[in-house]
Amino acid sequence: MDNKKILVGLAFVFSCLLMLFTGNLSADIVSTNFGLYGAQVHSLSIYNDGTTCIVYATVMGPNKVFKSTDDGATWSVILSSSDPYQGEAQDSVVDQNNGYLYVCLNDGVLKSTDAGASWSLAFNPESYDDNTPVSLAIVGSTLYLGTSGGALYKSSDNGTSWGMIGGDSFGDTSRVISTSVHPSAADIIFAVCEIEGESDLHRTGDGGDTWEEVVIPDFTDFQVVGIDPSSGDTLATTTLYIAGGSANPAVYGSGNGGNSWEKKENFSGGCPQYIVFDDDGNLFISASKSTDGGETWEGFPLSGGSTETHLNDGALAIDSNFLLASSDRGIAKSTNGGVNWVECYEGLEALVIYDAALSSDKNTFFFVSKSGAGKTSDFSGSPTWTFPIYPQNLIAGQPAAETGGQEPLMSVAIEPNYDGVEYNTVYIGGNAGEIFTSDDGGESWIMKEIYPAGSHVNVTKIAVSSDLPDVVYASLLDWERGENDGRVVKSTDKGVTWNSVLTGVPVNTVLFSQGTEEEIIVLAGLGTEEAAAEENSTMLGLRKSINGGDTWTVLNNSAIVNCLAADPTDNNIIYCGIRTYADGLPSGDFVYKSADKGDTWDKVFEIPGGTGGLCRDIIVNPDNSAEVYAAVDNYIYQSTDSGATWSLFYEGLDQDNINALIYGSLLGGSETGLYSYSSTTEEEAAEEETTTGGGGGCFIATAAFGTPMAEEVKSLCEFRDNILLKTTAGKEFAKLYYKTSPPIADFIRNKPILKAIVRIGLKPLVWLIE
Repeated sequence: MDNKKILVGLAFVFSCLLMLFTGNLSADIVSTNFGLYGAQVHSLSIYNDGTTCIVYATVMGPNKVFKSTDDGATWSVILSSSDPYQGEAQDSVVDQNNGYLYVCLNDGVLKSTDAGASWSLAFNPESYDDNTPVSLAIVGSTLYLGTSGGALYKSSDNGTSWGMIGGDSFGDTSRVISTSVHPSAADIIFAVCEIEGESDLHRTGDGGDTWEEVVIPDFTDFQVVGIDPSSGDTLATTTLYIAGGSANPAVYGSGNGGNSWEKKENFSGGCPQYIVFDDDGNLFISASKSTDGGETWEGFPLSGGSTETHLNDGALAIDSNFLLASSDRGIAKSTNGGVNWVECYEGLEALVIYDAALSSDKNTFFFVSKSGAGKTSDFSGSPTWTFPIYPQNLIAGQPAAETGGQEPLMSVAIEPNYDGVEYNTVYIGGNAGEIFTSDDGGESWIMKEIYPAGSHVNVTKIAVSSDLPDVVYASLLDWERGENDGRVVKSTDKGVTWNSVLTGVPVNTVLFSQGTEEEIIVLAGLGTEEAAAEENSTMLGLRKSINGGDTWTVLNNSAIVNCLAADPTDNNIIYCGIRTYADGLPSGDFVYKSADKGDTWDKVFEIPGGTGGLCRDIIVNPDNSAEVYAAVDNYIYQSTDSGATWSLFYEGLDQDNINALIYGSLLGGSETGLYSYSSTTEEEAAEEETTTGGGGGCFIATAAFGTPMAEEVKSLCEFRDNILLKTTAGKEFAKLYYKTSPPIADFIRNKPILKAIVRIGLKPLVWLIE
C-alpha cells in the first residue's frame, strides 16, 4: 500500500479520536511514563460461582481497584480517584452468594452489585461516630468491619445497616486491625486491636455480646489473626494462629480458642496482611507456606520460578485452580500450589517510587521503591529496565540466603563526576537503618547497618557533593514507633565505614553543598508530627555544620523541614520545604529560600490552602537556576524567577503523590511510576517535531500501548520520521496531531477500555507500515 493511503488511514483514525474525545480535553503539561509499571497490592479477592470467575485487587495509589476476568492475566481499573471516593483502598471482600463486592477505604466502605460498574456507599463514618474503616472480613453474607476508633461493626443485610458488636472492651484509642470469624460457627470471633504500638487479642463466643481479652505471654506486636476452618465449632476446640511483623516474625498457635499458646517456627518475615488456609489445610502467612501447622515454613516466592518474580506480603487469594499473590511487579500467579509463578501485571499501573537518581552523563538512572530498586544504563536513549533489584541479595561474597529478606528501599544517590572523571558508585538507603554501597554500578554491594538489625529506621536521604569525591552523608529517622530518634552519618571512604555526626534527633533530609572544603556546608532538616505536638521541642527545624559535622548550629527549632535543595550554580542559595505547627496542629506549608548558606531565610511561597499539601521535594534546573520546582503531594509548582513568584505547573491524580524530582528534563518519581513532565506548548512541539523528527511525541500511541518503547510505537515514530515528515501533507497532518493529541493521550492513559480501543484501531496501520 502506498504512503498516501497510509496517511489517509492515519487521518481517519485520528479524526475518530477527535470526535470521540471532544469536550473531554484539558491538559497543558504532557506527562509520559517511562515504562515503569507495577502495583502495591493491598488485597486480592475472588468470586467464582462455577461459571464466572472474577478477581479483584485493591491497590495503593490513585487507581484503587482493579478487576480481572481471565484468572488474573490482564486487569482493568474499576475504581480510581476520578470517582467521588477519595480514600485509600485497603481490604476487599466478595459475597460468594451473590457476587457483591465490598471495598474498605479509609473514608468509607463501598459496595458494588455489578462487578464494579457502579458503586454505592455502604458504610459512612460520619454516621458511626467518625469511626474510620481499617479492616474488613466476610463470612457467608455477613460483613465485619474493624475501625480506627476501637469499634467492630457487623452487617447482616448486605451493608445496608451496621450494628456495633465490639468496642467498649477494646479501648477508645485502639484500632481493630485484623478480624477472623469462624467459618462454621459465626458467633466465634477474634479481633486484633493495636494501641500505642502494642497489640491485644480479644475473643467472643456469643457473636459479640461479651468479649474477653486473650492473654498471650511475651508477644505484644502481632498483627493478624486467622482461624483454621477445619476447627471444631466451639471456642474450646477452635484452632487459631497469630503472627507478628518484620521486627518480630513470630507465629503462635492455639488449639483451644486461645486458652493456651505454643510458639511456632518464625515465618520468613515481612508485614503480613493475612493468615489463610487452602483446601488441603496448608497455612499461608506473608508469602510463606506451612504444611504442618506452623512447625516449619517454606518461602515460596522463588521456589522453582524466575528470579525476576518475588512475592511480597500484601495479599494472597486462593482458588481451586490457582493462587494469586501480590508481587513486586504487581501480581503473580501459580497453578501448581506455589511451586512456579508467572507475573500478571498487564493493566496494573501503580509502582510507588520513593527516590531516584541520575548520573552526571545522564545515562545511568536508579530508582528505589517498596518493591526494590531498578536501574537502566541507557536512560538518554531508549531505557530498558532491570527491576526489581535487591541489594540484600547481591552482597559481594555472600550467598543470597545469608543476606536477609527484601526490605523496602527509601533513598538513592549516584556519585557525580569530578574534574571530568567518571564515577559509578551508587548508594541506597533502606528502611531498617542500613546503607548499601556499590562501586560497580549495582552489580554487587556492601551493607553497613547504622542501627542494629531489625530497627525501624528509614535512611531518608543520601547526599553527595561534586567537589569531595569520597565524602557521603545520610540522614535517618525512626519510622514506625513515632519515636523522636534518628541521626546524620558520614562516610569519608565512599561508604565503606560510617560515623555518626549528629545523633538523637529525627532527620528527614540532609544537604551536602558543593565548593572547596572551606566553603562546603552540611544542613540537616528535622522534625516529626510527634515532635511538633510537644511544647518547646528541640527536635524540629534546621541544623547547620561548617566543619564536616563536628559541630552543629541550630538555625530553626519551630517547624518540620522535609526537603532541601541547593542552587547548583551558587553555593549560597538554598531552598527548603517546611510545615509549621501551632498548638500541636499543622498551620501551614511553605517554601523558604536562603541566600547566605542557610543562616537567614525568607518565605517565598505559601502553598495554597494553608495546609494544602506537604512539600515532598524541591529541585533547581541545573541549566537555568531561575527555574525552581516544588513537588507538593500530587502537584508540581514552578518558579521561573528564582523563587520570587510561583505558579501551578502540573496537577496529577488525587493521591498520586510525587515523592522525588530529578532533572534531566523534569522527571518525577510518584505513586504510579516514573514520569517526565514537559512544559513545551503544543504548537512548539508541533513545530519542533515537524522540522526535526526526533523519535518522540507519539503521544496517543504511547498512552495506548503503555510505553514509548513498545514496538508498535517505534514503528509509528519511524514512519513519521522517515516518510510522513518528508511530505508537505504529512507535515501539516503532524502539526494538527501535535497540537491536539497530548490531551487525548492524557485522557485515555488511565482508562484500559479506551486504550484497548485505540490499540485495535492502530494495529492495522502498524501492520501496513511494517
